[in-house]
Parts: sequence; C-alpha cells; structure tokens
Amino acid sequence: MAWLLNFFLELNIPITANYSEESGMHALWNFDTNHIARLKPEADHLKLWIPALTKYESFSFGRQRPIRWMHSFPHNVRRDQPTILLVRDGRDAVYSQFKRTREAKNLNVWLDRPIEPFALSPPYTWALFQSAWRNAVAPEHLLIVHFEELKQRPHETAEKILQFLQTRRAASLVDAAIAACSIERAQESEAAYRARREHTDEIATVHRKGAVQEWRTTYTPAALEKFTGFPQEVLHEFGYETPKT
Repeated sequence: MAWLLNFFLELNIPITANYSEESGMHALWNFDTNHIARLKPEADHLKLWIPALTKYESFSFGRQRPIRWMHSFPHNVRRDQPTILLVRDGRDAVYSQFKRTREAKNLNVWLDRPIEPFALSPPYTWALFQSAWRNAVAPEHLLIVHFEELKQRPHETAEKILQFLQTRRAASLVDAAIAACSIERAQESEAAYRARREHTDEIATVHRKGAVQEWRTTYTPAALEKFTGFPQEVLHEFGYETPKT
C-alpha cells in the first residue's frame, strides 16, 4: 500500500485517509489561500511509510479528486465505487506482518493467534479481507493489482493503474516516480524520520525488503497447514499457486 501511495504523490496525485468520505482532502491536508496543500501535523507519522511526504513540503493538487485509501474491511462501500485492490500472496503478506511484530518469536504460534476485528487467525483474516473487498465492488469497477506485479513489472503495472484512474502522466515522470518508490529510498526516508523524532524505537520497522514467494524458504510444513481450507481457496481465486493447482 505504501508503494502505491508514494507513487501517487510523486506524480502529484492527491491521496487522503479513510476517516470518512465527507472529510475529503481535509482529513490529511491543510490548505493555504493559494490552495497549496501541506500535511497536517497530526498526520506527521505517515512520513514513516510514505517518503514523498518528507521529500516535498507542499503539494499543488489543483482540482483532482483524491484517492482514498483503506486498511479496513469494506463498510458502506458503493458497488460502483472505482476501487484498486492491492493483493499479495497471503503466505508472504502474513509472514511480512510477523516479521514486523516485535513480540513475535515463533511463526507457528503466531499463525494461531486471534487478531482483530473478528478474532480470526492471520491466515483467515487475510483471506476474509481479500474476499470481502472482491465481493464488495462490482467487477467492472474493481482493479486487482498484485504486489508481485509491482515488484516484477512496475512500469507495466503503473500504466495499468493510471489507465484505470483515467489519469495520464509523461513516461519520464512515471519512470522517476517508480525509482522514488524503491525499498532503498523508503528505508533511507524511514531512518531519517526516526533520527529526527523521539520514541520511534517503540515503532516496529516499517520497510523491509520482502521477496516474491518468500514463504517457500521460510515456512515449515506445519506453518503451511495453517492456510488450508478457506485461505487456500482465496489464494487459488487470486491466482496463487496452491496444492490444488
């Protein structure tokens, strides 16, 4: 998600948070009399995730409609709402979350712990989240973007996203935006933010260099068993390799 948000800002495409649709751009931004947008002080923590917020002090978005991101399950979502669903192989997504959880020591134990909002295990929570969003929006208004596509074919995937948004940018600007979204740039920005702020050691590492199909070298057979049933069905629906295939 952070990759996409940073990509949009690098192209001067406005983003906003999911607090409410009515709050619009004012959820994150203060505007001066010239309509220049600056990040609200209470949203400063987002600089940990989105390097462009540190790189640029202000933005001139004009009259563009903002892209509203959500990490929550769909609620009051219109079927015709244009939506980009970013999906990652659940085994890799869950493992990445495990690595960011400082108190987690044993993967097999962690895969069984109940998490919010439904007290389901991480594999089942991942599966329910992806399935819920896929069914909340009509197919003709939904663009599914795989994390693996962003890693392996960033330019092709970026163009597909911009086309879906009916937004055009020069190829040189797209190339520069993709370069600015590298993991190295993100880690440098995160380190700089932590150096400027107190108490950031309490926050788990945000940016880690996750690999495609990392689960193949990190999961034991017992850990993979946690994905049987519904999680495995959802993996298959989104085109990921499973024992069924």
